[in-house]
Amino acid sequence: MDNKAEKYAFGIIIILLGFSMSGVHILRYAFYLSPLFCFFIWLAFGNFKFYNYATPFLLLLLAGLPSVYDVDFNGFKMFYFIFVYSFLFSIFNFSKIEIDFRWMLFYLFFLFILSMRGVLGSGQFSFSIMNSESSFESTLAFPVGLIAVYFFTVKRYFWFLLASALCILMLKRIVLLAIIALVLLRLCNKLIQRLILNPYVVTLGSAIGLVICIEFATGSFDQLIHDTLKQSANQLAMGRQVLWSLSLKALNFNYFDYMFWGAGENKVVYTLNHLFMNAFKTQDVRLHNDLLLIILQYGILIFLAFVFMLNNRYSLEQRGISLFMTIIFMTDNVLIYQHVMVFYFFIMSQLERADKLRSSSP
Repeated sequence: MDNKAEKYAFGIIIILLGFSMSGVHILRYAFYLSPLFCFFIWLAFGNFKFYNYATPFLLLLLAGLPSVYDVDFNGFKMFYFIFVYSFLFSIFNFSKIEIDFRWMLFYLFFLFILSMRGVLGSGQFSFSIMNSESSFESTLAFPVGLIAVYFFTVKRYFWFLLASALCILMLKRIVLLAIIALVLLRLCNKLIQRLILNPYVVTLGSAIGLVICIEFATGSFDQLIHDTLKQSANQLAMGRQVLWSLSLKALNFNYFDYMFWGAGENKVVYTLNHLFMNAFKTQDVRLHNDLLLIILQYGILIFLAFVFMLNNRYSLEQRGISLFMTIIFMTDNVLIYQHVMVFYFFIMSQLERADKLRSSSP
């Protein structure tokens, strides 16, 4: 198998991602040079093939093209962020190489230590799962959570426990909930797994979940949450209710008008930044719900197509990883996190590699 191009590209991606995540300010954008370096690798080895691994994300780029001319620099950055990993995983097939995720877990742990230099130096720590407070909270919990689910899927249970423990330390509650959900699902029989992981079922479930999010944002559950949990809905959602509610109101959302088309590329982030700058003198505010972002920017049909394409995978193992990502997309800004999306694609490539090896064995 000719895999030299993938080996070089893998090295470039890991090195530049490490630079970007090292906590060194001047290197924080290093990874965004990877399409240039990888393009030259692609040309040098003369493979000249395109792969369909990033099709759902190419759909988002295509949906954003009609309005991308009207965005500011921050809007262009988001468009480019999605382009970076979509491009990389459209020109290389990383199922040709073997990736050892035990080493990748150590790699992420090293990046985690680098990012926590200030916290470790201060000697003052706090940790509470119920209040979602941790001195060690990190977006690295997302790729570590992906690796944890991968280890459980391939029955490497010691490494699953190790990755899960690291996720608890990094404390992203949605990651822990997604891990629990996927583990419980994997423990079910194949019939139940096929039913729940069916892309039509996941798409329907995601649509229902988004309706609940929208109703939650408009206050439909405020009284119930207060009476049951003795806290506000916004407090429960760590401020997300305000973000979602402001966006829906400012963009005049209704289901009919947003069925075929949304407000356009970057309109959500621009709206939030404008509102928060006027009210709180704060910039770079994100929606913390990528699926709602897709609806508001590109419309409901693009959202449905995206979720279906994301989860329409060959094997149950691949569908499980895609379901994990779908859950994460509903509560955070993962679409622009290169360190998350890169590991998602790497894991999917290794599951595909395992499927190929099984099908070729006598």
